[in-house]
Amino acid sequence: MPLYEYIGQSLNGAVSGQIEGVSKTAAKESLNAIGITVTRIQASQTFKVKVFWKFLTLLNILLIQKVALPDALSLLILQENNKIAHASKAVSQGISAGKEIAEAISDTFPDIDPKLLAMLKIGTKNAGFSTAVTHILENRKKSEILKQNINKAIAYPLFVFLITIVVMVVLFDTILPEFKDITNLESASSLSRLILSFAGKGFSSVLFVLWVTIFGLVLVVFSKTNKRIRLAFDYFVFKFPLLHKVSKGFARGSFCEGLALGLSLNVDLKRVIEFSTSTVQNSYVKGRLDKINDCLLEGQTLEEALRRTGIFMSMQLAQIGIAEKTGYIAETICELSKADLEARMQRISIWSQFIGPIAILFLGFIIALVAISILSPMMDLQMSVD
Repeated sequence: MPLYEYIGQSLNGAVSGQIEGVSKTAAKESLNAIGITVTRIQASQTFKVKVFWKFLTLLNILLIQKVALPDALSLLILQENNKIAHASKAVSQGISAGKEIAEAISDTFPDIDPKLLAMLKIGTKNAGFSTAVTHILENRKKSEILKQNINKAIAYPLFVFLITIVVMVVLFDTILPEFKDITNLESASSLSRLILSFAGKGFSSVLFVLWVTIFGLVLVVFSKTNKRIRLAFDYFVFKFPLLHKVSKGFARGSFCEGLALGLSLNVDLKRVIEFSTSTVQNSYVKGRLDKINDCLLEGQTLEEALRRTGIFMSMQLAQIGIAEKTGYIAETICELSKADLEARMQRISIWSQFIGPIAILFLGFIIALVAISILSPMMDLQMSVD
């Protein structure tokens, strides 16, 4: 529901704050109903994700120095950077209105990843907000390093690929049509006939591929707004052989990360499972994780409940089962989460190293296709002349 900032008068004097409402008029009527005469009301300002990371980094520096949260926000409000100052003020006003810090941050930065919000909520529940913030920033730093390595690996091949596409469009739209006019297609080889069939269609073919790609991306975005379509899409991703392992790994990683953070802060297991489930983006997997608490209420062990989700490996389940019997479940989950994250990062890093060579091989194939596109019709033409 939209959030509105207001300034008004009550029996006790001037007041200000935030209120939720379907519309500005509805929010104003709600304030009038509790005896506040509104003098100014406007939609609460929201900020982009880029500002969120700057805000969180500065807030973490203050929290590490043992500065209390209200004092930390007060210091950030005095920042010269207007966006950070205004964002800090909005968060502070949300807390003053009775909201938890995670909820106030969500209202101020509505575009942040739901997984991050869930992690902040886990930390809020047991005075571990500072720990949650540090955990989020450390993981972001690792992700940024990984992204930089991937970008370095694909930058040059991508540039060459784009240049090659331009060359092929020029070739198919300007040179091959002339070859086609002077070539006897009946005596030409099957390869030459196939290549010449695309003469004059280079740019149109690129446009067709581009529109198909855009249409596919629109379908993916639309699937996220419709629950049934998204569930079907996520089910397909989870069950499809080539994507199953990747989907399962990301879901397990997100769930274990939240579980480890919550248990390390001594949050109740039921609440931790609820928050950790909300960090998983695959709606089909999330539905299976939602049943864990029901299984625990039925008397099943955590190992048995997690086995039903289908996202944990047998060795991980065995470790969890032993930890339940020895009473070291929190420590074991933390170690599993750490090991799972390191393994996932290592796999991605290895694959990023293969991107460059694979891209170069693909470009070599395209260049060979360009050469064949020119040489094959020329050879057929020469044979017909001879």
